[in-house]
Amino acid sequence: MNFYILIPAYKPEQSMIPFIKELKEQTDSILVVNDGSGAEYSDTFRRIADMGITVIDHPVNRGKGVALRTGISYIKENFPDCEGIITADCDGQHTVRDIMRVAQALSDNPDKLIVGGRALRENVPLRSRFGNSAMRNLYRLASGYKLRDTQTGLRGIPSSLFEKLLSLKGDRYEYEMNMLLYLKQWNTQPLEIRIDTIYIDNNAGSHFDTLKDSARIMKHIFLFFFRRMAEFFKFIGSSLISYLFEYGVFQLLLLCFPALTVLFSNIISRVCSSVLNYIINRKLVFRNKGKHSVIKYYGLVLAVMLLSSLVISALSNLLSLTGLSLDASASIVKPVVDLLFFVLNYFVQRNFIFNGNKEK
Repeated sequence: MNFYILIPAYKPEQSMIPFIKELKEQTDSILVVNDGSGAEYSDTFRRIADMGITVIDHPVNRGKGVALRTGISYIKENFPDCEGIITADCDGQHTVRDIMRVAQALSDNPDKLIVGGRALRENVPLRSRFGNSAMRNLYRLASGYKLRDTQTGLRGIPSSLFEKLLSLKGDRYEYEMNMLLYLKQWNTQPLEIRIDTIYIDNNAGSHFDTLKDSARIMKHIFLFFFRRMAEFFKFIGSSLISYLFEYGVFQLLLLCFPALTVLFSNIISRVCSSVLNYIINRKLVFRNKGKHSVIKYYGLVLAVMLLSSLVISALSNLLSLTGLSLDASASIVKPVVDLLFFVLNYFVQRNFIFNGNKEK
């Protein structure tokens, strides 16, 4: 695989020099972004440039998220054949061996985001252990994906995500969390591989502000979660509007066209409401601009209609064995089954039918 290694750096330790030397023995495709480290660090970056490594300078510190976007943009524009980018930190937490393992994992899985996850058990500072645990659980709640280490900077990014990452919000450490949060929307799965857990001098070289940066990350997680909740309530509203529309059309047909049977009136009204529901869900609920979602949507409509009917029939017959009439059993079973399929319907539409191609 044709890949590039991107290293954002802010006031790096002297250990960065031997780290880059060792990394260069494996590959020359390395880009370092000096995120406004200041004049006192100019010699460090000059020595790196003297090795033949490209160094991009930010005049002032702009944050890790901006540094990553700068690097991705440079690689995308100057190396159009690049198939993936490996991001790594400059503070000694990532070994060259693990960086190359992530590169190999990306080569083997070019459609996934590779996450180099630390064990985070022994020899981990208390603040890092607590912070990672909290972020890990919040991330799983918001996204549905399970990752052990959501704060690792060692990642393998496929070229299919370059354009999306350039428009992703977040200037500092929250950028990396946003990257993970939007994976499902981008129809990309994360693949976590175990890497060494390294903390030098109790992580003294890290520029992560426990309070400020954690607050920024949590803010974005909660915003993402609340957007999901708002989306679900819009889906409920869309379903209610479509049902009321269907009921109105059904009554209107019976009133204006008495020759129509109840069956045909129900079919016509159901078709009309499904068109309205599709338009609302596509334009307002999931804000999707894909052109082929209508085929998948009506495939889902037919599948839900068939499966829910079979489940209702089977459970009604089973419940009737207790002595209830079949009609009474169906009256009990139908609302429960309809509710379950309603929730299933939402997740299928969100994650499969209207996933990706989001309107801005």
